[in-house]
Parts: sequence; structure tokens; C-alpha cells
Amino acid sequence: MKVSFDFEPIDYMIELFHDVKKGIAVNPQTIDKLLSHDAIKQMIKHYNRPDGSNANIMPEDLKHVFLNLDRENLSSENDFLIEFHKNLKDKFDRLDELESFLKQLKEKQEEITNFAQKKLQRFLPQGIDFEPRIFIIFTGYSGGYFVGNDITLDLEHISKSLDKVASTIAHELHHIAFNGIVENTLLSGQLPANKNMLAELIAGLAGEGIAYYCVGGDPEKGLIGFEDNPDYQSDLKRWKSYFQEVNDVMLKLLNDELTTEEFFGWASKHMSKTFGAINMVGIKTIEAIYRAGGDGEVLGVVENPAIYVRVYNNAATYLNENKKTDYPLFDSRLEEVFG
Repeated sequence: MKVSFDFEPIDYMIELFHDVKKGIAVNPQTIDKLLSHDAIKQMIKHYNRPDGSNANIMPEDLKHVFLNLDRENLSSENDFLIEFHKNLKDKFDRLDELESFLKQLKEKQEEITNFAQKKLQRFLPQGIDFEPRIFIIFTGYSGGYFVGNDITLDLEHISKSLDKVASTIAHELHHIAFNGIVENTLLSGQLPANKNMLAELIAGLAGEGIAYYCVGGDPEKGLIGFEDNPDYQSDLKRWKSYFQEVNDVMLKLLNDELTTEEFFGWASKHMSKTFGAINMVGIKTIEAIYRAGGDGEVLGVVENPAIYVRVYNNAATYLNENKKTDYPLFDSRLEEVFG
């Protein structure tokens, strides 16, 4: 596996930001270079996902944002773009600090990628190999995401520490590898639409849980690295109600009671949040699986995502009976849907 950084997009953005702060017109050529970069093409693809932000944006929309960075507010009928513009403007006050961190990141990039790969390989089967690029940019929303085999990271999100960079890279790399496994196992057959959506939801729960709790976090200590995040603490208090909501959605999918539009609308609502039901239930269910069976049980789910519900129910039952925990259980009908 060869992991490489690409700093061009963040360098272009910072150049635009400096022009705005100096009170001079932004350079249209810099904007064109930025818009033609793969990082922006992948950003548009990511934010337009129907099960994600569903932003419905085009390159010219982002150009409108970049050309108007000197304005306090953006004039647009698209709420996503208004928030995107606001989030970029919020970086201005921290620009010197963020540039200083970027310099450290460029100097330490080899150490960071080596550490990320070490964290990643613990929770992946042997023999998985790919060569991802890591784009550094201001995403305007997400802390990090992947498209294909490439990762995009928000500079401000990762600026907490270089360890945070490595953990976030490992998190996103695991998604890429895990999705490949899912395609070759859980989604390899010709499934009816309802079961295909159920399989995607199961893969999302397991994938997010493993990436947050095991790969990006510190499973021995039970920490995911977001304990000081108010959104995480708020959703942590709600996780059991989220669990019931997810269980209900899974049963509706099993019984073919949700349309594709309804399911993706529900998924988009939660995936557009910092955490939401899918991430939170994934984290807590993988927590139970790790607490009950360690690396081996988690790797079992990685290699065969179809067993996720059954492995979690077994882990939760064991912990509830022996460790006085109170993990909820998925409906038993969901355990054997995919064999």
C-alpha cells in the first residue's frame, strides 16, 4: 500500500483566502486551477450523494462561492452553498494558525502515513492493497470523506494534532478497503431492492463503527477521539433511541415497506449530521463486539459483514448477562437475512 498526500488544493484555497484578506480581487486563474483539480471533482460527487448531503451542486456553484469570499453573506437559493460559504469564511480568523499546522503536516507526511497504515492493518485481512491519494483542502462541511480510492481531509478538522491526522486517514482508508470487501461479499449477488438497501445499511453501520471505534479511535480505552465534541456527547445520550430507529428501519426494509426514496431520505438526514443514527449505532455496536471478543470478533465482521447483526446480538447478550451492561438487541429476524 502506498499512501501519498496532495497539497495542491489547500495551497490554491489559501492563496484565494490571502487575496480576500488583503482586499484584492481573487485570481480567476487560481479558481480555475482549483475547480479542475480532482479534489474538487470528488467533493462535488461526495456532496451530491442522494444518501448524503444531496447538495445538487455543480462546478459553477463552487466558483460562485469562491468569487464571493469577500462578501459577508452569499446570495444563493441553495442552503448548502450558503452554509458552505459561511464555513469557508470562518477559517479566515485562524488562517495563520492553520498554515503553521499545514507546514508541520508537509514536513511529517511520511511518518503520518506510516502510522496510519499501522493502525489500519490491525483491523483488515492481510493482502488488501491499493494506492490512495490524500487531498488536503477546506471541505466546507465534512471532516473527511472518501471517493473511490482517494481521501479528502479538511485542514481545520485535522489541525488538532498530527495524531489526529493519522487517525482520520486510517478511518477513511478502512472505509475504502471495507467497501471493497462488502462489494465482494454482502452485495455480490443479485438482491431485490429492499434487501440491497438493507445490506447497504448493515455495511454502513459496521463500517462506520469499525472506522470510528477501532481504527480511528483507541479501542483499549474505549475512546473514539471525539469525546470533547458536543455533537458527539449529545448523540451519545440518544444512542438507544437511535438504535430503536435503526432497528425499525431495518425491519421495514426486510418487509419491503420502504421505497428507495424514503430510505435514502432517512439515511441522508442522519449522514448529513456530525454523527446521527448510523454513525452512533455503528460505534456502540462495534464497541460491544470489541468488548466481548476483541480484535478477532471485529475482524470476523470485516471479513464477512453479513454476520454483523448476529455477532452484535451475541456480544450484547454476553455483556448484559456477565458485565451488567444494558445493550439493546436487534430483532432476531435480522440475524440470518444474508446467511
